[in-house]
Amino acid sequence: MRSHGVVLSALLAVTAVLLIAYGYWPQGLGILFGVAYGVIIQRSRMCFATAFYGNAYLMRGILLGLLVASLSSYVLMKMGLVAAPHVVTFGVHVFIGSLLFGFLMPFVGGCMLGTIYRVGTGISTSGFAFLGILAGNLLGPLLVWDLTKALKSPTSGFVLLTQLGAEAALAINIAAIAALFYITKRAVPISITPFKIREPWPAWAGGLALGVVFAVQFAVWGVLVTQLPLARATLYIADAASGMRLSAAWSEGAGLGASWVQDNRLVAPYADPFMYLVLGILGGAMVAALLSGEFQWFKLYGGWRTLARHFAAGIGMGIAVWIAVGCNVSGFYTSVGTLRPEVGWVYALGMYLGARLGLKILYRFA
Repeated sequence: MRSHGVVLSALLAVTAVLLIAYGYWPQGLGILFGVAYGVIIQRSRMCFATAFYGNAYLMRGILLGLLVASLSSYVLMKMGLVAAPHVVTFGVHVFIGSLLFGFLMPFVGGCMLGTIYRVGTGISTSGFAFLGILAGNLLGPLLVWDLTKALKSPTSGFVLLTQLGAEAALAINIAAIAALFYITKRAVPISITPFKIREPWPAWAGGLALGVVFAVQFAVWGVLVTQLPLARATLYIADAASGMRLSAAWSEGAGLGASWVQDNRLVAPYADPFMYLVLGILGGAMVAALLSGEFQWFKLYGGWRTLARHFAAGIGMGIAVWIAVGCNVSGFYTSVGTLRPEVGWVYALGMYLGARLGLKILYRFA
């Protein structure tokens, strides 16, 4: 199994180097950053869903990463090295969509990023959930995009970073992170677990590494986004297969702070740098699982009813991200990490409340 991991590592590295060498540097760097995320998340089990279910250890790891990301983004913006990205528009749609997203997490078995990394580790239920998410991404613009535009229009121009400044946005982030550290300390005392690279990483190490990679990526490549390439890919393929412009409903720009992706225009999956990032996350998680002997080879667990539940819940999650205009990555982590607290913390609140409700219903009827 470890030999498979070595071979896959070499293939990913060679692919990234060749892409960069032939001028496709956004795609090549996308693979490298994705692999880094995949390895970090697999080794530290950094699942946002589990953290929002109430796991204080994982939540502190995520908060530590957000602190690093926020401070780094502040420095980068103040130095004029990067422009502030417009990731998710503020509005009530963020809370409604994140509430539905969080509610479905227990039925899907994870968040968006957690589902992607679990597919990379060979978990069959996550594979079916991921297929459902893709289907939901196709249905989302057809079913809810008009509603989303109506919900976000009253506040679409509000960006706290430009209204109050970077200092105020950073102060809000630090205050929120400190408050959550205090709350989680009351639940479980804070302790520093030793870091051993050959063993599962402690949450603090995973969170710190996540924040550092995020900061480097923001400085040289762009923001961390996983939902956008999936939406583009499904709509691009659907347009090509049907001969219709199913993507016509999705027409508004959302500039993500990189010269190669300034709006929501469709991009072929093979040309989309963000898709290479997602593929890198899958590949990195697979490499880490193979090297550690934890890859599961897509064994079927729980029967077809369980797989059907994950697929159906995945469809709902794919639709929910079209209401919130983002998943736990772009809506929460990237928004907070790039000093958009008015979006990120609203998303976090909705996701938490939805997750708690979803868990209660799942446990009741399981």
